[in-house]
Amino acid sequence: MTPRVIISVTIASLYLLVFLVFVGFQNSTAAAWMFFFSPLVIGTMAYMIVRYGEYTGGELKPDEEWGYEDKDRSKLGLFW
Repeated sequence: MTPRVIISVTIASLYLLVFLVFVGFQNSTAAAWMFFFSPLVIGTMAYMIVRYGEYTGGELKPDEEWGYEDKDRSKLGLFW
């Protein structure tokens, strides 16, 4: 992963942790403000992941479906 992705995920995780601490200590004003700005934090994190993240999995062929790329569908035991 790129450093930008790691930093944005770390900041969003710390933001959530601080929010939970405020909720736990019943600091409703700070928790309300953090809750108000949380979509901005999550949206920024999602943008960073989509924009700067690197996909390392294999590409799907035209006749394949999304799913477990390293497993054969007939060997999963969930399909007939």
